[in-house]
Amino acid sequence: MFIVDEQVYVGSSNLDARSLNINYELLVRFSDPSVVTKRTAFSPKCLRSCRRIELTSWRRSRNLWTKLMEQWAYFVLARMDPWWARGRAKYLR
Repeated sequence: MFIVDEQVYVGSSNLDARSLNINYELLVRFSDPSVVTKRTAFSPKCLRSCRRIELTSWRRSRNLWTKLMEQWAYFVLARMDPWWARGRAKYLR
């Protein structure tokens, strides 16, 4: 769930290459003021269970191996996976 400009978005859509280009995902937008008010009131309750991550401490926590693995994961998930999934999709028709 996220709230933007007096609108609430709820769904299963992920912000990655596979979800945006290949998968059938669902994202619903609510503009009804009563829904927006209820969801806006719900957000602070969720934030109490969260831990803030500061950029400087996050950067210090990453070593060379972590950075290499992130680059490899990006390549596989953002480049190879969509290519492979599109190729396999033709067999499903």
